[in-house]
Amino acid sequence: MENDDLIWVSTSEWRGYFEPKNWIAGVNDTGMWDDSPCPSNVGERELQLVRNLLKELNIEFTERVCKTSNVFCVHRYICVDSEQIENATRHLHDNLIILGTQLLYIKDL
Repeated sequence: MENDDLIWVSTSEWRGYFEPKNWIAGVNDTGMWDDSPCPSNVGERELQLVRNLLKELNIEFTERVCKTSNVFCVHRYICVDSEQIENATRHLHDNLIILGTQLLYIKDL
């Protein structure tokens, strides 16, 4: 895998998050507290859908956990080599969007 440097995405003057340049899918993770809007187990289940599809397609991937300005939330990403981003993303859009996931977000084409 290539060096997947992080970039800061600002959502306001005081808020934002880091993301890898070569991410294709991710989830927000706020832990397993009773009031967590993005429970870890839901995010894990949805990321597993991405892992399974990439394995079927023989696309190598890595995973990253990145900080956000919200101390109660991290972003979990699945990343691929830069030359595989378009191919992998297209397959994710074709195969996973219809599943009605709760937390999973996929890079725009």
